[in-house]
This record gives sequence, structure tokens and C-alpha cells, in this order.
Amino acid sequence: MAACCRWNFAGSETRALPALPTDPRWHEVVAMSARHRVQGLVWSALAQHAERLPDHVKSTLSSGARSIAAINLAITRECSELLEEFEKAGVPLLFVKGLTVGALAYRSPMLKMSWDIDLLIDARDLSVAARLLREPG
Repeated sequence: MAACCRWNFAGSETRALPALPTDPRWHEVVAMSARHRVQGLVWSALAQHAERLPDHVKSTLSSGARSIAAINLAITRECSELLEEFEKAGVPLLFVKGLTVGALAYRSPMLKMSWDIDLLIDARDLSVAARLLREPG
């Protein structure tokens, strides 16, 4: 699992795909990938070996990867809307962690699960920011 995640780091395009272990404990790989929300990273690396993977591993990891991508797309849209509203109000903001780190760290920011949006604002803008976040619900 760690080798699959490492393979997905940005700038690792020349790194060889992780080799499949000779006696993998697939139930542990799948369970740990879900626990750490890295099914997309693991599937991205293992998909190249799909013909050698058990069906349940392929379906579970690929399904998890698709779910992560869908969630991340929704979060991306929400970030775009937040940025637009904050810019209209003249409140500068910075997105931190989550997809921002994913865009810097991985081949694709859609591979690692995010589930919230972290914003950094100036403390003087707190009341305006709170209003902007409350208005759309």
C-alpha cells in the first residue's frame, strides 16, 4: 500500500510501478487502503496489474477510487463557489490542506480523499467570512 501511494507522488513519472508481492494479503491491503482513504492512490498504481488481481480487489479499489474522485470533484466545485463569493466580498482567502496539498503532492489531486475544505483568512475578516459561509447553508 505504501509503495502504491509513493508511486503516485508528483515527479515520480519515471519510477517503476510497484511490483506485486508474491503472497499478498489482499484483504489487508483493501482494508488499510479504506482506513487511510487512499484507495484512489492504491488503485492508480495497481490498475496496471489488473489482470493479476483478484476480482474483489479490483472491484473494491476501483469503486473506492471512483467514489473519491466524485467527492473531490464536488469539493472542487464548492471551492470555486467559495472563492467567487469571497472575492466578491473583498475577503482574501487561502485554501489549505486537502485538494491543495493533493494538487502539489500527487500526479492527480483527485486520487487522495478529501472531505472538508480548510480556509485561511485574516482574523479581521472573520465576521464577514462567517456570514459568507452561513448564507448558502
